[in-house]
Amino acid sequence: MNPTQPNQPLGAGQKSRAVLVTGIVAIIILVLAALYLSREDFLGGPADPVTDALQEQSSSDELDSIEADLNATPLENLEGDFEAAVGE
Repeated sequence: MNPTQPNQPLGAGQKSRAVLVTGIVAIIILVLAALYLSREDFLGGPADPVTDALQEQSSSDELDSIEADLNATPLENLEGDFEAAVGE
């Protein structure tokens, strides 16, 4: 067979090379996906001060703790934050 024919079957060496390249590409895609999904961990956590404040809320179910968390939650910018999130 002529090596320039388009529908020529792959030889054993070409098959193993194709499998290797496919595996490397798959690993690169998986690593990039993992980096994208966990970008907060690699960037040092959330940079938003409101998010930081919300993460510091108490896990208690006592009424006083819930009221303190509610009073500490900044609700003034809620509409602006919603508009910004919808615009993204």
